[in-house]
Formats: sequence, C-alpha cells, structure tokens
Amino acid sequence: MYLGEIVDIERGITSAKIPAIRALHIICFGSEGENYKRRRALRNFAGFSWGIESQEHKEHLELVSKELTAADLTAICGILNLSYDGSTEEVAKRICDFLASPTEITNDEEDRESEDEWSSLVSTQSRIERNGGENREGRSCFSLTFRDVEDSIRPLSGNDDYPVSRWINDFEGIASLTNWTDLQMLLFAKRSLTGLAKLFVQSQSGVKT
Repeated sequence: MYLGEIVDIERGITSAKIPAIRALHIICFGSEGENYKRRRALRNFAGFSWGIESQEHKEHLELVSKELTAADLTAICGILNLSYDGSTEEVAKRICDFLASPTEITNDEEDRESEDEWSSLVSTQSRIERNGGENREGRSCFSLTFRDVEDSIRPLSGNDDYPVSRWINDFEGIASLTNWTDLQMLLFAKRSLTGLAKLFVQSQSGVKT
C-alpha cells in the first residue's frame, strides 16, 4: 500500500512542515531529497525492499537512530499516525517496522469506544425521532452521519497554522447551528482529529466530553 493511499497519512504529508517531511524522506529514501519532490515521493512510497528481520533493516534502523533526533521522530509519528511513546530507539523501530510494509493502522480501543459512541448516538436519535424530532432539551434534532458534516469541519492536526482555540470556536459554531447533542459533538470532534492531535487524545483516558 502506498502512503498516499492511507487517508490520515495523506493528510499528514500534506499538512506537515518541511523539517518533518525532510526527516521522513531520509528514513524512506536515505536522503533529504529535493524540496519540491519530497511530498510526491512520500505519497508513492510503498515500503522498503527488505523485511523487518533482515540485516538491511537492522542497519537502516541504526542509521535512523543516529541521524534523526527525538523531535524528528515525534514529528514523523504525527505524519504516520503512530504512537510516539517510548525511548528514541523504540520510536525509531516502530517507524521503520511500519514503513517496511505500510498498512492502515487503527487503534482497537479507540475503535471500540467509537463503536460504543455510535451505538449510543443511534439509540438516542431513534428515541428522538419517536418523540417527534425533539431532544431532551426540547430542541429540534435530525439524524446526521459524520460523512454529512465532514466537509464542514476543518481537521485539526496540531500544527501551529491552525490553533486549537480557533478550531474549538469554529467547531462549536457549527455545533450550535446544527443543534448537535453532547454525544454528537464528542464523536464528530474526535473523528476530525489527525496527526499529533489525534495521538494526544488517544493517549488520554476517560475523555467523555
């Protein structure tokens, strides 16, 4: 699978800053590459030509650990939607192992939580429809899927060019216009996160609002 075929990674490649793109290019291709070609090359990267148990993989991992800083590796994890927990060596191995054969990665716990929230959302909205289209606060409400509102919500990756305070204001403005319930706000907000922002929320336990 090409990196550009994975939605979250495609977004990460598009929005990441040049130092992070340069560092990822070094891992994938062994060089910094030309500035205007890096992102395209990364989108077309489909994995190393060696396996993770090979000597080449071990040597490449050693090179990455020496050449890149912890900050570089953290930024790369943001692009690839990987956890940045652990030592520099552990993070470097996680990145290299993933890049040996890129695939869509999902967080099982996060998926289960999202499924539970969706089930609760569907149940709540079914009850609303039976009660004549009003929620418990007496406001009119209608069924929405994330696909219905996805284009209206700008994703938050954690990059400095879109401050979280502005994202919250924009998001709450849309939520107010559409009369979303608290559950809808929680679910749609979490599904709008990418990169480091998504990793940060996944690292927090008990996020219910």
